[in-house]
Amino acid sequence: MNNPIKILIVDDVPANLIAIEAVLHEVEATLLLVESGEKALEVLMSENECPALIILDVHMPAMDGFELASIIRQRYKHVPIIFLSAVATDINHVHKGYETGAVDFITKPFNSMVLCAKVRVFLELHRYRLQSLQLQEIEKLAFYDPLTKLPNRRLFVDRLNQSMARIDRNAGMLAVLLIDLDGFKLINDVYGHEIGDQFLILISQKIKCSVRETDTVARLGGDEFIVLLEGIEGQECAQYPIHNILKSCSESITINNLTLKLSASIGASSFVKNLDIDASQIIRQADQSMYIAKKSGKNQFHWFDERYDNLANGENEMIAQIISGIDRNEFLMYYQPIVNMKSGELLAVEALIRWQHPIKGLLQPAAFLPFINMHPVNIELGKWVIRKVLEQLYRWQLSGLSIKAHINVDAIHISQSDFLDNLKHSLSLYPQLEKGKVEIEILETTAISNLKYTNKIINQCQSLGISVAIDDFGTGYSSLTYLKNLSFNTIKIDRSFVSDMTNNTRDLAIVESVIILARAFNKDIVAEGVRTIEQGKLLLQLGCEVGQGFLIAKPMPAENIEKWSLEWSPFDEWLGAPCMA
Repeated sequence: MNNPIKILIVDDVPANLIAIEAVLHEVEATLLLVESGEKALEVLMSENECPALIILDVHMPAMDGFELASIIRQRYKHVPIIFLSAVATDINHVHKGYETGAVDFITKPFNSMVLCAKVRVFLELHRYRLQSLQLQEIEKLAFYDPLTKLPNRRLFVDRLNQSMARIDRNAGMLAVLLIDLDGFKLINDVYGHEIGDQFLILISQKIKCSVRETDTVARLGGDEFIVLLEGIEGQECAQYPIHNILKSCSESITINNLTLKLSASIGASSFVKNLDIDASQIIRQADQSMYIAKKSGKNQFHWFDERYDNLANGENEMIAQIISGIDRNEFLMYYQPIVNMKSGELLAVEALIRWQHPIKGLLQPAAFLPFINMHPVNIELGKWVIRKVLEQLYRWQLSGLSIKAHINVDAIHISQSDFLDNLKHSLSLYPQLEKGKVEIEILETTAISNLKYTNKIINQCQSLGISVAIDDFGTGYSSLTYLKNLSFNTIKIDRSFVSDMTNNTRDLAIVESVIILARAFNKDIVAEGVRTIEQGKLLLQLGCEVGQGFLIAKPMPAENIEKWSLEWSPFDEWLGAPCMA
């Protein structure tokens, strides 16, 4: 509801106040009547908004109208003041009044029609001013980001269209730089959104100072900013501001005694005369290039190249399909048995995702997971997998099948600050699930990329009753140091070594060494990719009893596992194979 328009009327003679009130009774305004300058100041201090008009007697005891007007002007610079004076014809008197802030004089005794007409004029001006201010606020909301005060996407696109039109009329070149902060989500997660917002305000100022005053810096939303560089002669002219932005974004920022530091990835696209493209396409090209810069290692930039980047465009389309597939419940879990090759006991299953694509049919992970490597949708898919596997484990438990499930966790998922919280929440949905039935698998390359963090995650998982396996062991930089320092439970020998161990002495030596290391560090061991009876027999001879692979069983739907476990038995050659003590 709008606040009512108010008129402050100050006169030390009560009769004058009554007379003015009678004249203005039809004016659409609230009249505030006071008898002294002191009371007028009290009223002004108590009001949330300044009045639309002040009618002020000049001659008053203690504080006259001139003195009161001077004080009012210090706080309210724009409110109109009409002086009432018996000597309004005295030029010196009038001059002093205007110097102290008057906009008009009315002579006492006043003419009722003149007073009423002038009041109406000033009230109309006040309404017009309010409308102008409202329009300015609306414009700010429509065209400016409320947090950083930078132009928003709408205003940026408008300026980009204008710049493109100028180039088409004349000549020249423009560049669009799309900036995404690397790892900003972590600031919000660790320190809260208030610190995150302050960081965005400060980083936006740094970006703005990195380019010319004539360039446009806008915020698209979240931690994405976009820059329009006008009047450049070629891509080389954009290199300087790009490097300036990268440098500025990687500088430390201190907020409330916290020192925070990130980097940025920048995608760049350009426009020249007669190029058949619109503003939205230029922005999409810059966004596509930014994504390539981020995948290339972050803290760098990439110029859009149509021949090369069309491949990336295909990736973006696949990502969009994957997101839609999650929403439409097109993904499902298959399970590959992990057995004791000597006793035939079903020990566990590895959970493996599949995509029931509406057009392409059932897709293997290799057909879609590479497209979301290090992409946020990978995290959402990973959360879905964990929930789905826990649900299935509980179903098996109710049916009397007590086995463990191995769940692969991607690097981008495990690196999230809320990984453990999400894992705890998923476990809380199945409080009756037996402990020790979940084992997460981390790639060796992920584990050694940050040993301290990985060990923290491993210990926290183990405190929840979840064991941890190092997957694809031997493909990274296996060393005694990280075997000693990481408290994981299981080593999984990569299938590439198992598949050639019967023909390649080098691979055989690697497998044998891994098994010896596992025994030395008291780790469980699983051999992946067992495809022949001979491979299984050799693994048993080397001291590895647990294996998985197509020879044992291919991945299958959950409903097939129980029947398979009842029918499968180890090969005769494995039963009699000597096993290293």
